Amino acid sequence: MGNLSADVRRVGITNIDARLMGLLDARTALSPTGFYLLNDLNRRVGGVRVLTPVTVNDVRFIYNGPGAALAFNTPFGTAARNSVRGIRLNQMNMGAFKTTNITERIRVVFTAEAYNVLNHPTSGFGVAAGASLPELLTENAGPNGYGDPFESALSSRRVQFGLRIIF
Repeated sequence: MGNLSADVRRVGITNIDARLMGLLDARTALSPTGFYLLNDLNRRVGGVRVLTPVTVNDVRFIYNGPGAALAFNTPFGTAARNSVRGIRLNQMNMGAFKTTNITERIRVVFTAEAYNVLNHPTSGFGVAAGASLPELLTENAGPNGYGDPFESALSSRRVQFGLRIIF
């Protein structure tokens, strides 16, 4: 297997989970080790998806599906609690609303909403309207990885105002 364990971001998947997810069809031979490298999900040779057989020692994480629960005899996997922690997220959203009665039947509602009021940059998910969210896999967190200020463009402070007339 060579250099597989050098990259700590590798994710494995069991034969059972790969079949349940539709990554393998009934004609595909199962991995002799019982696990495939999930990072090869989009690798194709001659138009056919090719998954690399790996062992548990070659990957950092195992996809937690029914096959992993069966392989490890627990539905919780083998990772210790809090063994992997992400970056700290500090985001606070706030809104202020003011309703003014013009007449008995007409009201005006002014709203001011602020997202990420403290303006703490958070890589990955942001609050920008109409922007696309990043991938959920760690390998696709961006070209520079987590914690890079260029990857936190969506998470800057956003303020929006609204005026609504109710009659």
